[in-house]
Amino acid sequence: MSAIRVVVVDDEPLARRRIVRLLADREGFEVAGEFGSGRKAALAIPEIDPDLLFLDVQMPEMGGFEVLESLSRSRPPVVIFVTAYDDFAVRAFEVHALDYIMKPFDDDRFEAALVHARAQLRMESGDTLRQRLNGVVRALQGMSDQPAAPQVSGEPVAAPGNRWIERLVVRSQDRAWFVRVADIEWVEAADYNVRIHTAGRTYTTRETLSGLAEQLDPRRFVRVHRSTIVNIDQVREVQPYFHGAYILVLQDGTEIRLSRARRQAFEEALGQPL
Repeated sequence: MSAIRVVVVDDEPLARRRIVRLLADREGFEVAGEFGSGRKAALAIPEIDPDLLFLDVQMPEMGGFEVLESLSRSRPPVVIFVTAYDDFAVRAFEVHALDYIMKPFDDDRFEAALVHARAQLRMESGDTLRQRLNGVVRALQGMSDQPAAPQVSGEPVAAPGNRWIERLVVRSQDRAWFVRVADIEWVEAADYNVRIHTAGRTYTTRETLSGLAEQLDPRRFVRVHRSTIVNIDQVREVQPYFHGAYILVLQDGTEIRLSRARRQAFEEALGQPL
């Protein structure tokens, strides 16, 4: 299988070099170009014809969205936005199923973005990618207080005036299920998808765990492991485990590991130490 050709566009040299360095450590990716100017990138991208584009949103002279608008390819590259934007803009990325990394970002978040990009490259059509890119550009240009248009799979719906979603529309082939967020017991990463567990059934949707976590109320949903989110209201008991970790026992008896690194976040959501 040929390597995924990547172009990195960021006017901050340190951020740009870090992305290039992280890509060099991973098999299957080839950095075909890097640019510190949106204008230079817009001129070079059609010639390079990359599969994947790391694109800084805020750059002098020509920002990331202007770069996208300048591209006329029938199949645009998959885009991972590099951003320091506020919550509304981040929400727009997620609603349109477009990935992003917030500055400063860690290796886990970078890896999750690459996993999502691989999945998009395998499964998305050029028309779908173009629609998503156009949708997020319109949403960010408007900067309204309303949620942006729903995404194709795993569509979030927020209550008026509330940035946290209250239900998801999970699609599978020709069917769709409405899942109330209050009914979610826990969520786990599963290859290029996430599995959403409720009392009645388990749903699978194409999404990143980090992307879904950003849409859920952190007072109720806590990331207790790199691959697991738990509804804290569903935790029945906490049992000590090895090396500072714990086992969370849910109301239905499901046991989930609370990693030592995530313990503080869990305690903050709980409102008291373990």
